[in-house]
Amino acid sequence: ARPDLRANSRDFYGLLALCSLCHPAFVNVFWPYYFLEAFTFAAIWWLAGIGALASAGGRMRWLLWAMAPLGLTLLGQARQFALAQQAAASGSAPNTAAWNLLTCCALIALMAALAWRLSRRPAATMRAV
Repeated sequence: ARPDLRANSRDFYGLLALCSLCHPAFVNVFWPYYFLEAFTFAAIWWLAGIGALASAGGRMRWLLWAMAPLGLTLLGQARQFALAQQAAASGSAPNTAAWNLLTCCALIALMAALAWRLSRRPAATMRAV
């Protein structure tokens, strides 16, 4: 969908973050450390957009997309809470299933938002010579 992506492109790191989120999305039981690689790529992608801070609209979009790395951190923390809750119950805990569902739905929503953003090509800027 994006043949214009190069290794030095900002959205290349967003694509790497999206791809690394596929692993926890498709495994039956995932652990919080699965989010570390995705967080790293999402943070690089987000920080690479720091040039948007020059304009007011760009600044707001840049802050809005801060939810990608922060969302990954929160998903890891929610998953860690669910695992600690399950260990404390030393058996099957009914609340763990709710946390599993919550983290999976949040992960899918974050992946969909990132995929939507990455599928949009940046607007071509035209300069007068």
